Parts: sequence; C-alpha cells; structure tokens
Amino acid sequence: MSPLSALALLVLAGPAAPETFRAAPLSAGIAAAQPVTAPATYDRRKAAGGGFVLVLRDPGVSDDEAIRMSEAVVLAPGPAASRGAALARSHGVPAVAPLGRWEAGRLLLDEPVFGPPRRSADFTFQAVTRVERWPIEEGEPVTVDAASGLVALYAAQRRGGVLELAQALQAYDGLRDGQALVQWWQARAGQAAAEKLGLRLVEGLAGRVALSGGRAADYFAVEAAVESSLARARRPTFSRAAGAAAAARLRKGEAALAALETALRRASSQAALERLRARVLDSCGRLDGLASGLRLPAPSCRAASAQARARLAALAAKPPLTWRGAAWSAGAAKRPSSVVPAEACSEFLYASGLGARISDIVADASLPLPLKSSRIRALLAAARLDPGSPAGRALEAASSGSGLFDFEVEGAAVRSGVAKAGAVKALLESWADYWSPGPLGARLRAGAREAAPQVKVSPTLSPQVSGIVYTGDPATPSPAEVFAARGPIEALWTGPLGEYRLDLASGRARLVSGDPAPAFDAPAQARLARTVRSLGDFFGTGASASFAFQDGALYVLDARPAP
Repeated sequence: MSPLSALALLVLAGPAAPETFRAAPLSAGIAAAQPVTAPATYDRRKAAGGGFVLVLRDPGVSDDEAIRMSEAVVLAPGPAASRGAALARSHGVPAVAPLGRWEAGRLLLDEPVFGPPRRSADFTFQAVTRVERWPIEEGEPVTVDAASGLVALYAAQRRGGVLELAQALQAYDGLRDGQALVQWWQARAGQAAAEKLGLRLVEGLAGRVALSGGRAADYFAVEAAVESSLARARRPTFSRAAGAAAAARLRKGEAALAALETALRRASSQAALERLRARVLDSCGRLDGLASGLRLPAPSCRAASAQARARLAALAAKPPLTWRGAAWSAGAAKRPSSVVPAEACSEFLYASGLGARISDIVADASLPLPLKSSRIRALLAAARLDPGSPAGRALEAASSGSGLFDFEVEGAAVRSGVAKAGAVKALLESWADYWSPGPLGARLRAGAREAAPQVKVSPTLSPQVSGIVYTGDPATPSPAEVFAARGPIEALWTGPLGEYRLDLASGRARLVSGDPAPAFDAPAQARLARTVRSLGDFFGTGASASFAFQDGALYVLDARPAP
C-alpha cells in the first residue's frame, strides 16, 4: 500500500483534532520521538540556511541542500512525493505528505468535515460531507509530527507564542535545564491565553521525559510553576488536563519501551545489545519517575536487563560484529574504504582552538538552532588543515591512489565524486555537515552527547542501479520499502525513480510507482532481501540502508537502525 493510500484509510477513521491535518508519514527523521515546530517557507534558499519547515511541490536534486538543512519537510501529494521522501530519509529529516492541493504557489491542506455517525450491518461510520481547505502561509509556524502523521497550523494570534515555546523546548533539549524553563514561564505567566500556553509547555516536556531524555523532576517543577501562576479557580482544571496529557505521553513512552525490549531480545551484536540495554534502563528510569509522580504503575525492566546481561556474556567471547560484517555475512560485497577517525577530528578541533568555541556555541541557550549551526559551520569553513597533522596524514592515506572518492559522515550528507585535489575541502565540509541544523537538532532532541565525527573515504562506484531500503521490525511480515534508480545514488534525485515493496521472506519485489530499474532484477532483489534481513537481526529492529549494484555485486553504502 502506498503512503497516500494509507492516508485515505486514516481519513475514513474520523476527523483529526482542531488545527491538525492528517498526513502520510514519509520519513520519521533521526529523532522520531518528538514533533518539530518551525516557521514554514516555500523559499529553497531560505530553507538552505536552516531552521525552517520546507514546503515543496516537485522536489529534485536542486532541493537536496534545502531539505538537508530543514527541520522538517511538507510535500504536496503526488508522484514527486516519493522522490522527496527518499531525499528526506537520506538526510534523517522528518517528512510528511498531507491531503491537499497546490494552488497559486501555496499548499492548501484538506480538512474533511464529517457528518453524524451512521450504522450499517457490521459497523458505524461517518461520511465526509464537505472539505475545507487551509493554506500554509509563508513564515507561519507549522508543527510536523512524522511519527503520528499529523501537521498542525495555528491561529494568527497564537503564532508568536508557538515559536517562542518551540525555541524554549529546543533549548531544554540541549541543556536539560528545568529551572530555565521555569524562569521562561514566569516571564510569560501574565499573558493572554497563558493557561493554554502553559499546558502546551508541560505537554511538550512530558513528551521529552517519556520519549527522549527529559527529567521527571524538571517536568513536575515546571508543572507546579504553571499551576501556581493560574487563578485558584482554574488550577483543578489545569491539573486534570496536564495529568491526562502526561499520562498519554507515559503510554507512548511505555509503547516505545516495549519496542526497545523487543529489539533488545533480537539484537545479535554486542554493540547493539549494549546500546539497547542502556536505552532500556534510561527509559525505565525516566518512565518510573514520571509514573511515580502521576501515581500510576511504573514499568519494570528487570527481566529484559537480566536477559541482556546473559546474552552480553555469551557474545563477549565472540569477535565483535559490525553492521558491515552483518551485510558481508549475507553476501554483500566488501567496498574498500578508509577513515579519518574521530580522534583526528578531535585533535584538529583542540589544536585549532575550535573545540571549545563549538562547545560554547552548542551550550548557548540564547542562540536558536540555525544560528548555532551557521556559526559552527562558518568556523570550520574558515579553518585550515595542516597536512602534517593527524587528520592531514589520515586524509592523505585515505585518499591515496587515482580516481574519485566519496566522503561520508554519520547522519549527514555523502559527498560523492571528489577528486584528490579537493579532498581537504571535502573533509572540512564533511565535518561541517555534522553540525548542520538537522543532525545537530536531532542529537540535541535525543539528548545525545556531542562528539567529533568520523569520516569514511571510499572510491566512487559506477553502479548500474542504486537505491535506499527501509524495513520495519524483523518480527513483522510487512514488506520493505525500496526506492531504486538507474546509475549512482544521485540518480534517485535526478533520474527516473521506481518505488518498490520488497517481500523479505520470498525475496521478490513489486513495483508500486514510478519507472522500473532494469538491473534491479530477481537475483538482485533476493540478494538485497537477504542482506536487509541480516541487518535487521544485527540492529534488533528495522533498518535503513543505501545500496548500489555494480556488475551484479551488492554494496551496502550505509546502514543504521530505523528510527
């Protein structure tokens, strides 16, 4: 089923909440737990500066930088949405395609109005009586919840408060400073509609506690500050609404915890087990604090943790496995590559004095995310790399020989077809890409500790077909999504694109839309299915991977756990 077909089924299920519009989720992004709020723009140049939700009609290769730098992408429904989805997924940027139409240079969102419930022999349903259309205006705040498939717009009088709130929560993502949020609220407690703003504040904070590293103590401190600032008669109503919202986030957190425990049971590598066990214990601690304060039952992770410890002990005696090893064990070809290690980047940042300056910029709560990113990227763009430094020597070794090279940093763009003369520039740009608004914002929202990036350098391939594959949980029978095009991976954004559904059990793919890639034939489909099954077992969850077929050999260019 295509995303837009799934969206049609969602519409049959009933109306969305006020100001929200249903949308087909096309890319969950790197940090899928939290919705993203930012000003909307149709201007690609503005979006390339970072900090916006980009609204697009016909995405193409010229939009790659704008999409990569955006907080989220809203795509007009239609054939081009698949290309936009592939672009967004490749950069870890959330993307959705809401029901609507493009008219006079704007995207109009459809809001179906439902009639009274009707009964048939077997079920009750509501028919759509009319459709109202709401435009996304340039500069207005838009919230994109790719995980739930929703887009939210706001009344004109509330837009300033929405953006201020989004920036305050974004600052909390980086600092985890609950007292700063209390002070932020106290400066706004006397505003009109303060109760609604306060409720949105505690809802956003509860979601962060339940899903992405927030602290329960911060939530209860902010909730108490908001409640105490309200008129006495309004406090019980607010308390009930805040409690219900927090309980709903708690349930989402428990569902995410259950998925983590399932992934923990399936993980086949020591690294994945350790990573997932740490996440399970961290999630348990946060949920326990939230549930205790709400006087609700708290989840227990003792059994899952004990099982993980036993499996870790068994795996400790085996050679460590990487995702590349998992792919190679399933028949993928080994692509020669070298790395400029993270330690070399750390040494460069320390020796140049940039490390401390970058840390100060990231920690500065007064700076919005786009400005943090642009300042860090400007520092790196103006930097000079000493060929005799550890990074310079590692780069020389990695780019030795003739031909062209690809530069890749985890979670950011791949720079392909770089000549040796441009290697230093490509390395500095790859380091800068690590601090682009999308990857930087995702790390801050997830509470990840900042660290220097590792850059992988590989000879450029000349494949007959390339693509991206996305799988769900290995325990489910749902097919994988495959976007494939003839030629190198860049052809996904420039040439004819085919969208497939790949059955991982049979190894057969079905073309859903677009143009077929002749080299993605039955043997190639079976080889890809075996490989992504192995990657799923390695990660213990779904996988996202880019791939290329050259002369019948399958190369996995990149792989990561599905968000």
